[in-house]
Amino acid sequence: MLKKYFTIRNAISLIIIVTGCILFLIGELYNSYELQVFGITFIWLNNIFFSLYNIKKRIIFFFLNITMFTLLISRPLIATVRGSKFWYFPYDNINFALTGVFFSLLFLFIGSLVATIFTKKIISESILINQNTHENEKIHLLRITSGVLYITSILSTLLINIEKYLYARSTSYLEFHAGFTSHLPFFIKGFSLFSTFALCIFLATYPTKKRSIIMLALYVLTTVPTFLMGSRNSLVLSFLFALVYVIMRSFYDKKESWFGKKEGIIIGAMVPPGLFGLGIMNYLRAGESAPKGIFSIIIDFFYKQGTTFDTLSIGYKFMDKLPFSEIKLYTFGPFLDALKYGVISQTIFGMRSMNEGNNYYRGIASYQLANNLDYVSRWKDFFKGNGFGSSFILETYLDFGYIGVIISSFIFGILTILFIVYFRKNKVFVNIFILTSLISFFFLPRDATLRWAVFILKPSFWMSVCFCYVGAFLLSKFKSKKIVKYFSTLFN
Repeated sequence: MLKKYFTIRNAISLIIIVTGCILFLIGELYNSYELQVFGITFIWLNNIFFSLYNIKKRIIFFFLNITMFTLLISRPLIATVRGSKFWYFPYDNINFALTGVFFSLLFLFIGSLVATIFTKKIISESILINQNTHENEKIHLLRITSGVLYITSILSTLLINIEKYLYARSTSYLEFHAGFTSHLPFFIKGFSLFSTFALCIFLATYPTKKRSIIMLALYVLTTVPTFLMGSRNSLVLSFLFALVYVIMRSFYDKKESWFGKKEGIIIGAMVPPGLFGLGIMNYLRAGESAPKGIFSIIIDFFYKQGTTFDTLSIGYKFMDKLPFSEIKLYTFGPFLDALKYGVISQTIFGMRSMNEGNNYYRGIASYQLANNLDYVSRWKDFFKGNGFGSSFILETYLDFGYIGVIISSFIFGILTILFIVYFRKNKVFVNIFILTSLISFFFLPRDATLRWAVFILKPSFWMSVCFCYVGAFLLSKFKSKKIVKYFSTLFN
């Protein structure tokens, strides 16, 4: 029974893990940050090795580990290789940051491994996406309504992002974050709230490759104005979401070739100039001169993106001064903010909105760690729009200690597999939730623990779902009309 687990692949994985654990423990015992960093790197390499062996089932796990490296590991690793210092805080602070990252990577792997073992039967029973998807009339109509809503809302989003760019260009990137307010008509701002959700509903119906690529390209295109003003996160996350969706479809949809060698070569060729462009943005935004050489700029990009490692140390340093609220549950911060300060609470109870830029009220009253921590640690910069962000590692530690880091990482590891398993089952409503979750799931290392799931409390999400499903039902009553046939040829 156990023979099937004693393979060369598993032996290599075990050796890498044991080596990583030994290096980390020795570093812990002898106060060697460098050994701890190398131990963490070995655990990360095992996660990548585990992903690549069966990339079809572990593509989400793979990209989550890529963002873990970029946002948490790159800074201390590059500094260690350079022989420079990366510890600017007391020993306890740095040791917490290193230990938190170590536990997180290890239990992400364990969670993913456990999920892989226990879902093996489910995966084998749903190897291919239902080939009748494109022939389902209800799916056709849902694709039409979601497509119409998406086109309308994504154009609204593009207008707002252009307005943001023009505002930041006339002032500054920091002033934008401190006090930007859109002056576009209400209906444009309202429709823009539906764009992401409408896209996920549309993609959940498994449209053809051509239509999917067009819709995803529009989604990425709308982030270009905010990228030009200095904000890289939205562009990177939108591109990553588009890439993951195309790759997932390529594995399980046998009707079309989604991601072959040609696409792989194109994406591979885009990576170096893409990283170079992201690195250059660091200097353009700060008004500084860039170092010479493409390689130096790319390495520096990773080093500067790894500041979330410093956020862990800073959060540990100021944890005794947190929180301001009566409830200490940063893990559920986005949900608590949505419930207390969301649209419904504003309408019924007259609560104040949290979307008014960085101000005293947001720094004190919010349940989210990013707001509280930025206000406590650098309040002058906080009012100017600066901030450290957050991390699921820091939030779960502040709430529950290391056991919180372990459990949350284990759960996220499981989710990276379950998302793939249930995406293959071709349940449209389930796929809507999976795809909407993936929009911000890969930003976990630098974001609130449950930011990726808070959409379920947003009225705009449920309004999008209702519009698309009710619209599809109404269209079914008029399916002979020319307008329905026209939109059918447009989106199906």
